[in-house]
Amino acid sequence: ATYHPRITGSVFVGGESALPESYRALGQRYYGLAVGGELTLFRAHTPYVSFQTQRSLSTGDDTLVTAPDDDRSQIAAGWKWQAQRHLSLQAEASVGYNGGRLRFQNPEHTRVFFGTRFDFR
Repeated sequence: ATYHPRITGSVFVGGESALPESYRALGQRYYGLAVGGELTLFRAHTPYVSFQTQRSLSTGDDTLVTAPDDDRSQIAAGWKWQAQRHLSLQAEASVGYNGGRLRFQNPEHTRVFFGTRFDFR
């Protein structure tokens, strides 16, 4: 049996600011982490998992009554299949938390994804 495991990871820090000056309090600083792994089986099948999270370092101006919750997390699992040399198929399911910024009814979200890729060469 031919298999090739792979593990990836990254950490990041960043920031954003708002213009004009009167909206500067809406800017934020954040940090995050992403880890994942995959296992290629028989050169054509690759199951994988990943986890990503981002946390806010600052909540903005303390005079704001409700500072947005910008913490986000997502876990995903999927399967890639290299059907032919130039054709690949992919299925993925993920669940995540979007924090308060995208809070319509519930900040949690679930997604099922099916993708196809054809490379012209």
